[in-house]
Amino acid sequence: MSLPLRCSGKDGPETFTFKTLVDRMPVILTKVIDQLSKSMNKLVEQRGPDARPAVKEALSRLTKMKRELVTDKELTILEDELPDNRMWRSAVSRMAELTWHSAPWLYSECYMYRSIHSAIEQSPALRGFDPFQVEKEAAFRSAFSGMETVASLLQSMLEEYTATAAKGDDSATAALKSNGYRFFLLLSMWGNRVDLCILSNAETNSAEEVAGLQAVSQEQLTALNDLILANDVERVVDHLGKDRSGDAGRRQLDVILDNSGFELFTDLCLVQYLLATKTVDIVKLHCKTMPWFVSDNLQKDVFWTLDQFEADSSPAPIRWLGTSIREHIEQQRILVTDHPFYTLPYEYSKMEKVCPTLYSELSQAYLIILKGDLNYRKLVADRRWPHTTPFRDALCGFEPSALCTLRTLKAETVVGMAEGLAEATCAKDADWLSSGKYAVVQSTV
Repeated sequence: MSLPLRCSGKDGPETFTFKTLVDRMPVILTKVIDQLSKSMNKLVEQRGPDARPAVKEALSRLTKMKRELVTDKELTILEDELPDNRMWRSAVSRMAELTWHSAPWLYSECYMYRSIHSAIEQSPALRGFDPFQVEKEAAFRSAFSGMETVASLLQSMLEEYTATAAKGDDSATAALKSNGYRFFLLLSMWGNRVDLCILSNAETNSAEEVAGLQAVSQEQLTALNDLILANDVERVVDHLGKDRSGDAGRRQLDVILDNSGFELFTDLCLVQYLLATKTVDIVKLHCKTMPWFVSDNLQKDVFWTLDQFEADSSPAPIRWLGTSIREHIEQQRILVTDHPFYTLPYEYSKMEKVCPTLYSELSQAYLIILKGDLNYRKLVADRRWPHTTPFRDALCGFEPSALCTLRTLKAETVVGMAEGLAEATCAKDADWLSSGKYAVVQSTV
């Protein structure tokens, strides 16, 4: 099969890819430089006088990288001794003589975030510093007020489920479970609408606007169905609801996370529902190993979020959710993990060769949920597939277990659409591929 070309800056100035390389990525780099500069005195106070020259060295590296990005220089081998350097050297060597704009966009974008990490981590006095932490925490706080209603709804739905199950009404219990699966899957998907990487160059990104994007009520979910351009949610609901009497062992769910903040909250609501209804026995939450795409989850972001949930000042439903998730972690029903593969520029079809251990681990899952745009781009290799290409075909053989992707569209690649739907959607909305307005739920089950 002849594969379509990968998205790149060569696709033309009218594309979202080109605009990202020329506009959004330099803005993100500028914000990193500004944040590190602002943090200098605090870092010196916390880490000692060695932090001051370390910050200046890191700023010099970052400024040089921004200049190379803006002037479209060749990608160069990363000169550091970080654990993933060998794999990155291999990846970049394949891009020999390619520039920031001419290399595949997935490579260029991942290369920028890995280079930011390198610029900071090369200085021992700065190791562990997250240049996006301030933004992530601010986004969480701006969305916090909208979480209480959803957490309260989760509580009440579980109480109704428990009461109905206690009566022995199997039909009503199954119907309630299916309704819950559907609701929290869709909530988790729409939670992906807010992405700090996308909002970094928005003309307005006030707390009010962010909160508005995140305000998804039960009634609104139904109203949003017309914006789901490929919708396998019922297949996923059926898969989750299958009779467990024939299960050989514990049923495992793997969730490859995307954004922190409100999206992580919606993911944890889904996880809590599936564990509380005994739909699954164990959940693995997969995080990034380094600050990534501004708002992507690190392990520390998950635990910081739980700390906020459990604070005395938090509303009771939020504290309940935080305590429940913490108990699952302590009882090892939830495992919060990470892996360097998620911060490599490779598509998922390369995982079995590049990281066979991770592939083997994922093959133990009953279902793998992949959240958000970057995971989707890696699933389909960020290629310009015809939009009617079957989802499974675009995976190029990656299927360690049953997959489900929950994604709002923020990049110019999408597959699995009905004939004519892409053209009809484009006629209504020229920015449909990258605005985050539209979504897909796609699965191999």
